Amino acid sequence: MSKSVEKFREWMVEVRPGAWLVAMAVFAAVVFLAGLNARQLWGADEPRIAGISTEMAVYDNWVQPRLNGEPFLETPPLFFWADALSIKVFGQSNFAAKLPAGLAAFAGVIAVFLLVRNMGYSGFTALICGGLLATSAQYWNNGRKCMTDIMLCAFIILAMMAFQRLTETEGFSRQKKWFLLFTFFLSGALLSKSLIGLAIPASALFFWLLIDCLYVSKKITPSNWVYLFAGSALAFIPLAIWLWLLYCSHGYEAVFTVVWTNNIGRFMGSHAEHVEPFYYYIKKLPELLQPWTILLPFALVYHFIQIRKAQSRNSLFMLCWMVIPFIILSIAAGKRQVYVLPLYAAEAMMIGTFIGPIIEGTLKLPEKININLILRVVAAILAGIVCVSPLVLFIVARILREPVFSSDNLILCLLASAGLILFGLFGRYGRHPELIAAGIFFGVAINYVAIDAVILKSRNPVYSLDPVFNAAQKEIDKGRDRQLFLYDPTERVRGGAVFYFGRRIPVAGNAGALEQIRAEVGTDKALFIADEASIATLKNIKIIYETKVKKDDMILFKFGGGK
Repeated sequence: MSKSVEKFREWMVEVRPGAWLVAMAVFAAVVFLAGLNARQLWGADEPRIAGISTEMAVYDNWVQPRLNGEPFLETPPLFFWADALSIKVFGQSNFAAKLPAGLAAFAGVIAVFLLVRNMGYSGFTALICGGLLATSAQYWNNGRKCMTDIMLCAFIILAMMAFQRLTETEGFSRQKKWFLLFTFFLSGALLSKSLIGLAIPASALFFWLLIDCLYVSKKITPSNWVYLFAGSALAFIPLAIWLWLLYCSHGYEAVFTVVWTNNIGRFMGSHAEHVEPFYYYIKKLPELLQPWTILLPFALVYHFIQIRKAQSRNSLFMLCWMVIPFIILSIAAGKRQVYVLPLYAAEAMMIGTFIGPIIEGTLKLPEKININLILRVVAAILAGIVCVSPLVLFIVARILREPVFSSDNLILCLLASAGLILFGLFGRYGRHPELIAAGIFFGVAINYVAIDAVILKSRNPVYSLDPVFNAAQKEIDKGRDRQLFLYDPTERVRGGAVFYFGRRIPVAGNAGALEQIRAEVGTDKALFIADEASIATLKNIKIIYETKVKKDDMILFKFGGGK
């Protein structure tokens, strides 16, 4: 056996349990909270959600979310509430808009760590599981975006953790705490994304209990079923209160839109958007778990064997969490890749509880597999990446000519991680594999931050609406009486304008509205933001500024005589 691998395993046994949790918390905080202000709001979802939240904070319309004055009832308001509070506290900034998502992603990783520990696995294995989730492509990407789905994911993970702990706890006085937490987290999931927030965890837990009764433990525990159904029912109370307030202030139509159009109707297909074939998620689920997808088939085989031969309730728990909601979501008419986000926690746990014990040496593989050699090779590759990354980041930052938020600070952090690795390899008192592991672990975290805060940040002029809003603000500043309007805007432009300017921006929906504005405001005082396609038929306008935002040409224009 390799002395380094053996020494590392001996060191893991001596680590205090709380130290693993601290390491997990630091890692997740770095990955999801560092450098959030660097990249601006991109795509269709981020500007829209940030605009709704800003409008909620500015105009105190806490019951009915609005998008530049128009009702927006696609989802319940929990994420908007959190985002609006963040904007009130920290001001209108990219950091404030993305902070609730970052905190939700952080909470989800910590919940996975605690859940794996509750299952009886070591702190190291729990750390691996949380690290795999945090660094999986889709989870990491959404954890650093202003999007509602990561909050739904976090509450589902927390609910699953609470219920698993509930079933392992004896005595009503102790179970009561976990039952209340289970109900609370389910309520958060429902207030984040409505019925899907209940469908995913409740379906997984129902079949877990059912298969456990019929095949694994072969005994019925009535209290677990009572807790599941009672918690699911009570979880509707906060959502019902919000719906009642919505009904009192905005009437039946608003409630119908929430309950039917954007929930049942989307599932059944009568009001479905993003319609995809039933096999859509078969490709997306493994694709967006990268770079860990290659390990998933081995983990699935391992846990199937654990269920069959060892009657493992933990393996059954993870498989039900992944498979049952996957089937339900595949049946639904409306599909988006973010809908399967809560399933990545189950995948990360399955992979982590497979490779963690292998690294620890508690799970023995066939002798013909030289696991120690594999571990040394993988560690060498990761250590090499971390050691080279400061130079790579330095070169990339200079090529991009970024006045970076912190490319220099990130380089220093990467140098520190590389220093730990090198000291662990060539230290005066021999090799220290624990230092090598620490350097790799936190070097990986810094590299993930650098991807978003340096590399992706360089694409802000291409993917962000800020350039056209900056141009509009400069024109407004030239004269106090100039007014800005949005011409036939998309939801992205509506939301982005509210977030950027901190107020509602009037909308001109057609050429007739333009003529009315010309008559009321004047030829020289009205400014308009539009995309090029919407102004193709307009005449007698003067284009002041134009830029390309991804595939769309965004235009700032006013009345006049041509370009």
